[in-house]
Amino acid sequence: MSFELYHIPALIFFLFVLLFVLREMKYTCRIASSPDRRFLIAAQVILLLGVAMRIFFLEIPIGNYTDESINAYDSWCLLHYGVDQHLASYPVYLKSWGSGQSALYAYLGMPFIKMFGLSLPAYRLPMAFISSFSLILFYYTLRKTQINYLYILVIILLFVASPWHIMKSRWALDCNLSPDFVLIGTSLFILGYYKQGESIKQSLLYISGCVSFALAAYSYGVSWFMLPFYCVFLGIYFYRHHKISVKKIALCLSTLMIILFPLILFAIQIVTEGEQYQIGPVTITSLNESRHESETILGASNFLPFLYSTVKSGIYLLVMGDDRGDVGRISSFYLFGIFYNIIASPFILYSFYYLYRKKAERNIFDSIMGIWLLATIPIMLLVYPNVYHWNLLWFPLIYFSARGIFFVIRNRKYLIYIAFAAILCLTVVFGKKYVTFHSTPNQGFPGFLSGYKDLLLLAKSKNPDHIYFNWPHSLVLFYDPISPYLYQETRILGKENKAFEQIAGFSNYRLYLPEDIAPTPRTAYLIYNPHLNAYEIDYSKFNVERGESFTLLWTD
Repeated sequence: MSFELYHIPALIFFLFVLLFVLREMKYTCRIASSPDRRFLIAAQVILLLGVAMRIFFLEIPIGNYTDESINAYDSWCLLHYGVDQHLASYPVYLKSWGSGQSALYAYLGMPFIKMFGLSLPAYRLPMAFISSFSLILFYYTLRKTQINYLYILVIILLFVASPWHIMKSRWALDCNLSPDFVLIGTSLFILGYYKQGESIKQSLLYISGCVSFALAAYSYGVSWFMLPFYCVFLGIYFYRHHKISVKKIALCLSTLMIILFPLILFAIQIVTEGEQYQIGPVTITSLNESRHESETILGASNFLPFLYSTVKSGIYLLVMGDDRGDVGRISSFYLFGIFYNIIASPFILYSFYYLYRKKAERNIFDSIMGIWLLATIPIMLLVYPNVYHWNLLWFPLIYFSARGIFFVIRNRKYLIYIAFAAILCLTVVFGKKYVTFHSTPNQGFPGFLSGYKDLLLLAKSKNPDHIYFNWPHSLVLFYDPISPYLYQETRILGKENKAFEQIAGFSNYRLYLPEDIAPTPRTAYLIYNPHLNAYEIDYSKFNVERGESFTLLWTD
């Protein structure tokens, strides 16, 4: 892989992380206990390696995912025209396919498109940076509370080594921002918890935490089932422990309400099915159909079968860490799961049992992660399970698996080495599988589609009347973005589907293949190689350009 311009911000970010780790190591050298020094230095090295795993070589996964691509096109439209693909001015929520997509990632991606163009690795940088920052801040929060250093090491190792967090950090699926913003907000609140007597600093930390929670709400609609409960439970916990005053609670609520006001209007819009409108330059979006109709129990026409399927799939997901290929191996691998679930699940149960029996050993992280997990119950009850639908569950479950491991190994030196060797081996094996799988074109299919970019641009350069390409419009618009006004003027709707609009074509693109591949003048066909055998094609009558995954046929 050659050096690209987008590597510059990645290298700058990594340099800052390296300086942070070196600063932390200076602090560590002052720790009197030799084992504690080793544990904390190991945690810092693991953190540095974890950041490197998340921010470099973002060409992997190879290829474009449809949601990733359509979000990027909306981001490009907003940057250059101030409207999204549906001509909505700075929407609070993207209409996207028709059933909506959170808008925050599109806004975060705009400066990267400005600097590097519509490049897939560059568009993945915001996710990589925010994911990495959440781990750094969580480590810093653990370290500032001066909790047992072996405990810190185990937690950081499990967070860094989570297959789910590694995978989700390396591609731009908008909803995957939400868990990291919740973790950032949680860390800020815990830091504020220990700022008793420093009222201004404490208030700033609490306000910053509220901003992060609000950003989590803008990142994923499913978070709305969890965040209100989490914020209320968190406020009650802090108030009961005399760590937040009524005045500061009012300040936090005011912060949340001000930031979330447009999103609240949008939520009302969903319920009332009202008309789209603007407040200044901001659009309160109207959707064709809300995704809760198809992805939550609230929209289920057959309640009991849906509930049975949800419970069955949820148990399988929690135990196996696998969603039965529902998302094409883009969020989990069988047996590796989200956090090596099969191996880790007993430790989660043991940590619950131990903390129930040994109340004196509970700390603030146990309590707050317990509150977080409790607040996700509405998601588990209402939302159909897969890895990213339930993404707000994974951080607390990873935490409690690490907590259980810590309880088992802390007084047994030989088990410490065995546990760390096992986790590191699992991570190496997972990393090898991940890189191999996602470095091979179209391995994650249906998922990341690759191998068509150069042929698509070649077809465009021939200036044909029609280019036939049997894939979603977002995959074309990512590499050949056009004015959203031209897109709306020329788009052709396919068969009706309110939740996911079927686009049959736009401009000179036709997003289907005709029954016969005929040598029609000024016509190009871009065909996925495995589909070629379905047609009787006389290649002698075409100009032919063959690629590894696609073949371009055209006539002048």
